Amino acid sequence: MFKTVVIVILAVVIGAGGALGGTQLLSNLRSSAQAATIHKVPPTYFAQLDDIVVSLPPQTGQPATSYVNFGIQFATHDPNAVTAFGALQPIVRSRILSVLMAQTAQGLQDQATRGDIVLQCLDIANTVVEKNANFITTPFAGGYITDLVVQDDGG
Repeated sequence: MFKTVVIVILAVVIGAGGALGGTQLLSNLRSSAQAATIHKVPPTYFAQLDDIVVSLPPQTGQPATSYVNFGIQFATHDPNAVTAFGALQPIVRSRILSVLMAQTAQGLQDQATRGDIVLQCLDIANTVVEKNANFITTPFAGGYITDLVVQDDGG
């Protein structure tokens, strides 16, 4: 009888421990699955604007003696935005060219100026794609300068 009582107590303790461990394991699995669902980020796609070369004055009011080679990419989670951008790139390129032509070589040395140019270019890309490709949401979330070389031609 003593052996039976000991076996029953051991079975209850082992069963309770197993149930508690199983419950904890299931809870951890459920939390992991929820976390994976909540933190799942869609892939990022990039629309590349071909490099633009523009002649610039060193300072406002002076003749152009420098050149800038400028490249930028726009980030999106919508692959359709990249496709639309490719078709509309001549419009985007023309407007960004105007932004760059209003700069000076000295101004491009300033980090704040470069930040403003990125924001202007992002606004241009979003406006052109939204208007011409009928996007309901903003196509691009960010712009990233990929090339910015200012070269003095020695003049």
